[in-house]
Amino acid sequence: MSIVSVIVPNYNHGQYLRKRIDSILDQTFQDFELILLDDASTDNSREVIESYRNNIHVTHIVYNENNGGTPFKQWDKGIELASGEWIWIAESDDFADKRFLESLMGIAKDYPDVGFAFSSTYFVNGEGEIIGRNGGNDHGGKEYAIHKSKLFIKDRLSIRNTVDNVSECIFRKSLYHPEDKHMYEHMKLCGDWLFYVLLVEQTDVLELYTPLSYYRKHSYNTVISTEHDGRTFTEGVNIYKYLSRNVCKFKQRDYLNIARYWLQNKQLYGFSADTNKGIKRLYLKELPQVLAYYYVLSFKRSLKRIVNR
Repeated sequence: MSIVSVIVPNYNHGQYLRKRIDSILDQTFQDFELILLDDASTDNSREVIESYRNNIHVTHIVYNENNGGTPFKQWDKGIELASGEWIWIAESDDFADKRFLESLMGIAKDYPDVGFAFSSTYFVNGEGEIIGRNGGNDHGGKEYAIHKSKLFIKDRLSIRNTVDNVSECIFRKSLYHPEDKHMYEHMKLCGDWLFYVLLVEQTDVLELYTPLSYYRKHSYNTVISTEHDGRTFTEGVNIYKYLSRNVCKFKQRDYLNIARYWLQNKQLYGFSADTNKGIKRLYLKELPQVLAYYYVLSFKRSLKRIVNR
C-alpha cells in the first residue's frame, strides 16, 4: 500500500494533461499510487490517459459517461478509491516541482498533529510561463510554519479562502468524512473552501513557504467563469453560517470584513445589477449583519466620491 494517493480529476485538459501526469511521476518521493479520473471529456484526454494505463503507479482509471457538473464530485470519488494515508488532489491543468511530495512529507512526518499541508505556489499562464506567486518572501528566514487549527481558520479561511489551489495541498485521508460531502459537492466555486474548513477544523496545518506547485490561470478556469456571477457570496453564505456556528463565532468586525470583501469583488468582477440584488436578498435572509455593513460602506464610498468631485 502506498503512503500517498495522488488523484488527477480531469475535464477537457488534454493539452495540459501529459505535463501534469509527468510532473507527478517524476516526483523524488515515489511511494504513491496514481488515480486518473475523467469527467466525460470531449477532447483528446482519454488518449492521453490511456498512454499511462500500464504505468506501475496507476491503480485506477475511471471515465464518467456523463459530466458531473462540478469538480468536487470527482474529488470525492477519488478519495473513496484511495488507499494511501495521505491524499494529493492534483488538478489536471496544473503541474508540480519534482520535490513537492518529498518536501511536504519530509516535514509533516515530524509533526504528528499536522494533517493538512501546503506549499506556496507559482501562478502560470496557459503556456506555463510564471506570471506571479503567492506568499511573498518575508517570513523571517523561516522555511515553514505550523499553524494551530482554529487560528488558521480564523486568519485564513473565515472571510475568504486564501488557499489558492488544491494542487498545492496534501491531507490525511482519515480527516475526510464522506457523510459531509453533501455540504460542498453541489457547489461550482466554493466547494474547495468548505472542504478545507472541514479538514482543518480537525488538525494543525503545515505551510511551506517554498513555491513547489504551479497553478495555471487561464480563460478555462472555473474560477474565472463563476466569480462574475457572485458565486463567492451566494455559495459562501452557507460557509459563513457554518463557520460562525461551529468553528469561530463571528464578531461585528467579521461581518464588516465580509461586507468589505463583497464590495471589492463587486468592483473587481463587475457584478450585474441583478446579481447584486440577488446577493442582497440572500444576505437579508441569512446574514443581515453583513448587508447592514454593506450599505454603510456603500454610503461612505458614495459620499467620498461626491466630496472628491
